[in-house]
Amino acid sequence: KYDPNLVCINCEGIFSKLDTVGVKFFRDLDWDRSTFKKGCLSTGEVLHLREFTNEQPELIHRFVLSLLWRCSATSRSFCASFTLGKREEVVRALLLDKNTNSLGSFPTVIRRFFPSSKYPDLDPEQFFSMPRTARFDGFQSARLSIPSFEILVSTDSRENPDFPELLCLQSPTFIVFGTDFSESADIPAMKRVARVRYSDLRQ
Repeated sequence: KYDPNLVCINCEGIFSKLDTVGVKFFRDLDWDRSTFKKGCLSTGEVLHLREFTNEQPELIHRFVLSLLWRCSATSRSFCASFTLGKREEVVRALLLDKNTNSLGSFPTVIRRFFPSSKYPDLDPEQFFSMPRTARFDGFQSARLSIPSFEILVSTDSRENPDFPELLCLQSPTFIVFGTDFSESADIPAMKRVARVRYSDLRQ
């Protein structure tokens, strides 16, 4: 149930615009497996990736952060297990600020799930969960699951200088990784590919 005390009228207008951006990107785009490029690393790892250059990453980024903030700030019991802690106020201020530079303090990675040929009864469109805390590349993070997507957001106050910008939404060009629903993400492999800027996969 909607929390009527969560935001004021002006802030509701901000969130409404961000929700429109989120729906357009995550639901309305063609996300078929054929829209991803497939490549194999020297280690034998197979990856699917899709590079975006014409979307507005800062708005998509703000949409994701707005979901986390709403779940952290609400009084609704179904979100009680998740909190941004001291970072909640930081995210709130960021959502009200038009300056995009501060978005970089919350590196965000998106993974697209494909239906699994191995387990055809697993439907990624039915996969949804409230945000939950996690460790991502050794940093405090939030993991959010929406239909056919998993989103990882670093919520740690420490900066991770080793994190490739190409993986993050604050980069003008960003990557969405695709994987079968039955498989798990391999963060080290993702980082290795990002560092070589996918040169071997673009050919």
